[in-house]
Amino acid sequence: MSTNPPRIGFTCGDLNGIGLEVVLRTLADPTVHELCRPVLFATPKAFAYHRKAADLPEIPYSLTSNLDQPHPENRIALVEPWTDQVLLDLGKPNPELGQYALKSLDAAIDALQKGQIDALVTAPIDKETIPVEGFSGHTAYLGERLGGKPLMVLSGPELRVALATEHLALSDVSAAITQELLVAKIQQFHRALQTDFGVQKPKIAVLALNPHAGDRGKFGAEDTELVAPAVAQLAEQGLQVYGPYPADGFFGSGQHAAFDGVLALYHDQGLIPFKMIHFHDGVNVTCGLSHVRTSPDHGVAYALAGKQEADHSSLRNALFEAIDLVRRRAGHEEATSNPLRMRVETRKERA
Repeated sequence: MSTNPPRIGFTCGDLNGIGLEVVLRTLADPTVHELCRPVLFATPKAFAYHRKAADLPEIPYSLTSNLDQPHPENRIALVEPWTDQVLLDLGKPNPELGQYALKSLDAAIDALQKGQIDALVTAPIDKETIPVEGFSGHTAYLGERLGGKPLMVLSGPELRVALATEHLALSDVSAAITQELLVAKIQQFHRALQTDFGVQKPKIAVLALNPHAGDRGKFGAEDTELVAPAVAQLAEQGLQVYGPYPADGFFGSGQHAAFDGVLALYHDQGLIPFKMIHFHDGVNVTCGLSHVRTSPDHGVAYALAGKQEADHSSLRNALFEAIDLVRRRAGHEEATSNPLRMRVETRKERA
């Protein structure tokens, strides 16, 4: 396993939001450069504009067009994804800026695929401005670009939540829930907890879809006909999976503390309790991909942009999580690549 600090790429996010500000606030800390080699996909002008708006001191960087060259010591490697002149007006949504957030993201993904960076931390974007038909967010887009099956996991010191369905209308959730989907998501979450979070024998709770887990069919049959059989199927295979649990009582009683991860069946079911607990220190981790990606657990926050009020705690934690994920994956691969083979001698061989 390499002892060199990992190369961590950062996208700029929506240029009128707080993304680039929280990235720069994080990278302005000199100790960060002892832990990683940061690469920022943004232009010098956008860099300078946001640094001045945030009233930050000079932050050393080196503009580069070749990430295969040695990383500048104690400096950000700045990669310019576009050369257009871009007018910024912090705090105001601008449909024209989505193309530049996408250029930054695509340049970072290209660098990931070439092995020029070891992990990616994405700043928040405004999905409505991204010029890609049907764009639903970073997670699905990264799955398409990197050819994997992404699993959204929200991670904090007290709670990890994975989502069976993500950005889906509530009216469509029930139809999307199948036993096959749940089995696949739980298995994927189990692998992620082992590989990415270092939990050897994960204990997973699965939440119910309906109030009171359907109350024996009074409020829907999904929990008895789909969720419970999926849990039972995997439990028979030796996984520590339990449920379905009614979400209100599960979180209200603090049961989540007894589990390594919780699978929520739809977006708000998992994210509301998660953000109640980890609003400032939560991290969004995309598991199931060949490369590490994390992001802060908040949006563009136009209302805070340019006011020097943005909290960079979540972005900083996303960076630390990315560093840890790179190391955990490398350690897991090293530990499991050549397992010891057990040979049992027969009585005849021992004689």
